[in-house]
Amino acid sequence: MHLENHRVRKVVPAMYIMVLLFALVFYFYSVLSDLSMVIDLIAYLFLFGLFVLIHKYMLFFKYDSSTNMLIFKNSGLFLSNVLEYRTKILSIEKGKLIKFKITNCLIGYKLRLTFKQNFETQTQIFLFSFINKKRIKDLKYSLSKALENK
Repeated sequence: MHLENHRVRKVVPAMYIMVLLFALVFYFYSVLSDLSMVIDLIAYLFLFGLFVLIHKYMLFFKYDSSTNMLIFKNSGLFLSNVLEYRTKILSIEKGKLIKFKITNCLIGYKLRLTFKQNFETQTQIFLFSFINKKRIKDLKYSLSKALENK
């Protein structure tokens, strides 16, 4: 099975731009209308929190199980081809997977993998979004098939 959230490449840059434009418009509005410092601080904290949520959860996710290996990849969208500072790649054999858990967060999903590597149990977490429920169901089915093939 091959799965990737290619829609995130189109939507997330627009979300970044919208947040930055909204911050700019709010800044000029607050200068012109002379809003209180508390309202300014609350609005900027909200925009900063929204920016951090987009940065943390809106990642590119790729999963491939067509070979004997399970391949997972998380990467950021901006500067990831040049710097690769947020790229996380995991490649494990199907028999080494111990368990998995997919959790629905508010704006995305969290995939927690527990696997055996180098004679010790390790855990990795992958974050992703913009995948519909049918594809999540297919991902669960594919990972449970990999668990059965021990």
